[in-house]
Amino acid sequence: MKKALTILSLIIITTAQAQQNFEKYWKTVETFELEGKTKSANEIVGNIYKKAKKKNNSNQLIKALLYQSKFALVLQEEAELKIVQNLEKEIAEASFPTN
Repeated sequence: MKKALTILSLIIITTAQAQQNFEKYWKTVETFELEGKTKSANEIVGNIYKKAKKKNNSNQLIKALLYQSKFALVLQEEAELKIVQNLEKEIAEASFPTN
C-alpha cells in the first residue's frame, strides 16, 4: 500500500512539473507575441510542439498546432494550404482517443 502511494505521488509530481514547464514556455510565447516578435514566438511554439510530441501530450500538441497555424498566417504568404495539409497530416498520425 505504501509503495503504491509513493508511486502515485511520483506520477502526480512529475505530471505537475511537466505542466509547469509548458506554462513557462507559453508565457514566453505570450510575451514575444505582445512585443510583436512573432518569429521568436513561433520558434518557442516549435519547441513546445516537439516536447509535446515526444511526451505524447495531446493537449499541448493541439495548442502548439493552433499557434503554429496562427503564426504561419502572419509569417508566410499563402499559408492557408500549408496549414490545412499540416493539420491533415497530424490527424492521420494521431492515435485515438487522445489523452
